[in-house]
Amino acid sequence: MQKITALFALALGLAACGPAPENDPIYQALKANPPTKIPAKHLPKLRRGAFACDIYNEGQANQYMTCWWPNGSGTVAYLTYYRSGLNPPRPESITVPGGTALTGYIEVN
Repeated sequence: MQKITALFALALGLAACGPAPENDPIYQALKANPPTKIPAKHLPKLRRGAFACDIYNEGQANQYMTCWWPNGSGTVAYLTYYRSGLNPPRPESITVPGGTALTGYIEVN
């Protein structure tokens, strides 16, 4: 019984983490064709030094989020990718920069 419980806990833990970026087809597609410009809707927040996020496939099992993170002066930003298993990513749950980088720094125009 303990062995079954331990295996169940391990399987649940692995499912909660979601796929590693190198095994995640959504991340791989984004990495293969990363954006070269920051969407205009995010520019005001980035210029103020705040991060800006988009949620995709909301409410579905494959929900993911991308966030643009500005540098301290708000002149450049980079894009990151978030995905998890049991708790879908939400902008309000972020307190510090993180995620898996998709781009280098891109100029905030």
